[in-house]
Amino acid sequence: QARAIAPIGDLGYEAYVAGRYLDGLNAEGMECLLAVREWESVYSEAPQYRDVLQRLANSYAACGDAYTYQTEFCPAEQYYRRALSLVNNSSVAARLADARDKCANATPTPTPTIEGMPPEVTPTEGAPPPG
Repeated sequence: QARAIAPIGDLGYEAYVAGRYLDGLNAEGMECLLAVREWESVYSEAPQYRDVLQRLANSYAACGDAYTYQTEFCPAEQYYRRALSLVNNSSVAARLADARDKCANATPTPTPTIEGMPPEVTPTEGAPPPG
């Protein structure tokens, strides 16, 4: 993308990718979705750069872990799948299997009601509205 915006030499491009890499490092441990976004950006520019593939996979797995911690198993499953699509990891595979099972067996959460409030009543056809 950077080369499409303006012609830059190899050194300038290397500096650009290195800067994006540092952005990814800074995002790790802060918020998994930010780290994923940063590593996806580096990976799209330079998939062979350093350990970006492993770091992107780790960030996907970290998001899966974060969603699992919140008992949001269906999104967790998707992030674990993304991690495994990049790097084979038996620990992530086990977490994927667990999230997949829990997602498939999830109980829908009912909409909470306010205690003490009367249920909503729909006016019957032809009746004047209350008021």
